[in-house]
Amino acid sequence: MKAIRLLFLFLAVSAVTLYSCSDSSPIENNSTTTKSIPLRTALNEIKKANNITGRSVNENPFCFSFVYPITLSLSNGTNVSVTSFDGLVDLLTNESTNLYIDGISYPFQVMMQGAVSTIGYDEEFVALLVNCGFNTWNNDLSTTYCFDIVFPVSVTTPNGTYDIHTVEEFNVYLNAPASGQAQINYPVSVLYNGQVVVINNIYEFYDMINNCNSCTCSQEWAPVCVQTTVGTIQYGNFCFAQCAGFSQNDLVSCDPTSICDIFDIAVTPGACNTDGTYALTINFQHADNPSSSEFSVIHGNTVVGTYPISQLPVTISHFPNNGQSADFLSIAIAGGSDCTPTQQWAVPNCSQTCESSCPTTFDPVCVQTTLGIQQFSNSCLALCAGFSTTDFIDCGVNPTNFGTALGSCFNLVYPVQIMGGGQVITATNNGTVLQYWVPSQAPIPNFVYPVTIIQANNPVTVQNQSEFLSIVNNCN
Repeated sequence: MKAIRLLFLFLAVSAVTLYSCSDSSPIENNSTTTKSIPLRTALNEIKKANNITGRSVNENPFCFSFVYPITLSLSNGTNVSVTSFDGLVDLLTNESTNLYIDGISYPFQVMMQGAVSTIGYDEEFVALLVNCGFNTWNNDLSTTYCFDIVFPVSVTTPNGTYDIHTVEEFNVYLNAPASGQAQINYPVSVLYNGQVVVINNIYEFYDMINNCNSCTCSQEWAPVCVQTTVGTIQYGNFCFAQCAGFSQNDLVSCDPTSICDIFDIAVTPGACNTDGTYALTINFQHADNPSSSEFSVIHGNTVVGTYPISQLPVTISHFPNNGQSADFLSIAIAGGSDCTPTQQWAVPNCSQTCESSCPTTFDPVCVQTTLGIQQFSNSCLALCAGFSTTDFIDCGVNPTNFGTALGSCFNLVYPVQIMGGGQVITATNNGTVLQYWVPSQAPIPNFVYPVTIIQANNPVTVQNQSEFLSIVNNCN
């Protein structure tokens, strides 16, 4: 069958018709589809690999291929069947911000390294993307440095909709296992190329990300300054200014003509948090009778937060880790002089945390957070996350479940892989598996299938979650 052509006609009435060149019959489908963020991530990688975004073609073959036909949904509510890779590429080529692919019918199958796997839900799709070495949606939001989100933003969690007011709150949300892939409620505003841009959907977000240039800057201290709406901001060197969207023409003198009313800035990093962030304490001296009772902390182009001057020194409990050896921030007092002095500090190594000293014992405890009930495999891990024993609540765990069946009804053949917090974790023992299982959210861990178990002294290959759940439910 020849390539499917998507005719973008009569958008005012949201009508879409797909035609096969061989029989000229519409290829529409009434199957149930699910809006899927990992699908949008996968399609974005396919677009890059096939030069649809304007980038260079990937020299390597794509990591996996769909087993056709697949049923996709468009942003106007139309479902369509795609019967070939050429048809999919044709759809992607004709996408626009007004009409784009946003969902897929589960389950579907993919071919990877000569084997066919069934993908039954979003979490398995994310695991597939991670195995391929692709950035997930959460990765792109936290590690793409060409834009900064303008807070507050609204997000949806399994327990409702919340407003997030700071970068540190957003990073906590991205790293919460219960959150999955970030569900942003559009529209949102971002600082991009020195301007505030409104993003209306995930297609526009990925379109912006695809046009980002990779930014890797040295830690050379050669400060440059630019004038912004929040004052003069100083960067450690010109590369950092370019990454923030500024050019040589935007540079201004870093030596203000007037005396700066902020001086002797001290930035002291503190303990690492389990989500990779760390505490950061800020202090500075200021002129008598400052123009405002509050000051702002600026990281890149983002105002991290505004704090009372009277409370100095101020500690930001979850400052984002930029993954480099050094970082920079600026201080501004509203209504003061134009200067916004910058301070540099050495970023702590947060790869080793309190968690590494905790046992692998599975004795779950739960705490209530703004994002819902969060379960830890044992009290040590909960204490490492900053909770106390007075925060512990009833997990509501049924004693006859996967945890009790493991080791009695069946044994896992290690190693196995599990999805947790948007990443794939390789487990080599029961303790690690149970650590990444949240009974209040899922009946079994989010395994990357297939998984091999030993039951009644016989090896059994489990292909998907439904099959595994059936085994658990039939344990005596």
